[in-house]
Amino acid sequence: MRIPPRTGFIVSHRHLVLRRARGASAIKVLLLIPVALVLLLVLAVIFFEARKAYWDHQVKLMCEKDGGVKVYEKIILSKSQLSKLLNEYGQLPTPGKDYAKFSDPFFLESKDMRIRVTNPRLIRSQYDLYRAEDKKMIASAVTYGRSGGDFPTWAHDSSFSCTDFKGPVFLSFEKNIFSVQGE
Repeated sequence: MRIPPRTGFIVSHRHLVLRRARGASAIKVLLLIPVALVLLLVLAVIFFEARKAYWDHQVKLMCEKDGGVKVYEKIILSKSQLSKLLNEYGQLPTPGKDYAKFSDPFFLESKDMRIRVTNPRLIRSQYDLYRAEDKKMIASAVTYGRSGGDFPTWAHDSSFSCTDFKGPVFLSFEKNIFSVQGE
């Protein structure tokens, strides 16, 4: 059984030492709280970055396995034929299937499949190029991408995708599908 300290004006030396030790430990706890908070913040950032790196690696694997451009028919054009097809920006216009006009020689059909809906989000995009006159598929391109998965901030989500497709997807098609000969 514990005996309470003596009351009154007489205070033992042992009692003063215990009181000082309690005060010092309270100060240590108060100083450790910000250190613990910073450590938790660092661990959270590491967790989010590691998770992003994991999903980026998965996107790379999917791109290597299934991604890229597959050409089913190569189209040979003369320079004059190609120049007639190009728009004012020097690109071959490829409207979507729903927006293609009768005069458009090709149209593009795209399909997106959500692989992972939660954060980070993964998507598989497939772009099929068809010749308008006979509706024959000329080429197909598949790409994968990740968006989000960042540490929660007010900034926009980061993203990662197959490196084969920079800019409009059809630019990759042009290099693989069309061959300019003559004139």
